[in-house]
Amino acid sequence: MSDESLPVELRERDPEFIRAVLPTLWLASTVWFRAEVHGFENVPDEPVLFVGNHSGGGATPDTFVLLLAYNTFFTVEGRPLYALAHDTITSAPLLGGLTRKLGVVPADNGFAEKIFDSGGSALVYPGGDVEALRPWRDRHKI
Repeated sequence: MSDESLPVELRERDPEFIRAVLPTLWLASTVWFRAEVHGFENVPDEPVLFVGNHSGGGATPDTFVLLLAYNTFFTVEGRPLYALAHDTITSAPLLGGLTRKLGVVPADNGFAEKIFDSGGSALVYPGGDVEALRPWRDRHKI
């Protein structure tokens, strides 16, 4: 599917921006969060729905780390990945523009359908802010 035929929201994903920020974000992710991602060799060569479990309250590095790892493993243009997020993220004045460039779109069934129709993969955290803000004692409960 060509860029012009993509829905406007999916066209905001900016491969050049992603390529430019990958090294800096990887440095932050590995030094600050000590992030490690394994298993992409098991991902089929077709659109995939990744379902995750949020942790960390307002600072949820899991999304950015997975986006970084995915774009590094599959290349930025090879197999686009979009993350579905709460409207407060996608519409925030500064943060919204940056996250949309990384491929973050509003969490909505319609966007998921558009992503799969375009041949892209999607990342979703069904528990959203409720799950991300659960008490520490419940950190291993979903």
